[in-house]
Amino acid sequence: ADADADVSEPFVNRFNIDGERSSSDNEIMELETFSWMWGLWVVIYVQYFLYFGLTNSALAPFNCVSDAFNSQNYVQTIPWLACSVDETQWNIMVTQSSLMLLFYTTAIPILFASLLVLYRYKRCKTHLAAVLESLIFCYRPECYWFELVVIARRLVLAILISFVPQTVTYRPAIIVAVLLTSLGLHFALRPFKQRKDNILEILTLSTIIVTFVAQDAWQRSTQGDDTTHRSFIDYADTSTNSDVLLSALAITNLGLMATIVG
Repeated sequence: ADADADVSEPFVNRFNIDGERSSSDNEIMELETFSWMWGLWVVIYVQYFLYFGLTNSALAPFNCVSDAFNSQNYVQTIPWLACSVDETQWNIMVTQSSLMLLFYTTAIPILFASLLVLYRYKRCKTHLAAVLESLIFCYRPECYWFELVVIARRLVLAILISFVPQTVTYRPAIIVAVLLTSLGLHFALRPFKQRKDNILEILTLSTIIVTFVAQDAWQRSTQGDDTTHRSFIDYADTSTNSDVLLSALAITNLGLMATIVG
């Protein structure tokens, strides 16, 4: 007897006259497969969607800045929490964040890259291949790997934003350089199948760049001559650049909205 046979149904009734499974049994198998595929797709997509935010949170306890009054280091995002081995709450946060960085921040890119390699060389089972296709269907076949570039960009930005202190003078310049590199790669490769998707990505990256530079210029103008928060555009006129950047920000946002609506 077949080990998969249902004891409540005669074995012969599970197959048709040609020896194939009955249509009702095939429908049950297809429904189970669909449910499994849908569940796996949701898990992978949610983990990918939350990658930047969770990585930011995991890196936050390691970003400690010095207090000018008592020379004690404090967590930048939680300024009343001291970065000290004697601080129980900080030790707990560091332990949790370390586990998060190991089993999530590091594991997600490795897992996704491994799945893409298996998919590329057609080593995936049919159902798993269908799940991966649903995640990369928007890319041209020769750019199936481009989602790894997006993940790498999110990881680098998370490190720069959450781990590198704001007082580091080269921090804004590196963030802009990463965004400009991503924009340049997108211009060169045009990885999406549809032209509108490529335009939207270009407008989105442009909006992020202009927003960040405008914010940096505004912070510099409000902090005056504070050399600990100098910008990479220190040698230009602050008020003029702020007006120009805000105007550029408005234009790029209008273009982005027009593209979405159109």
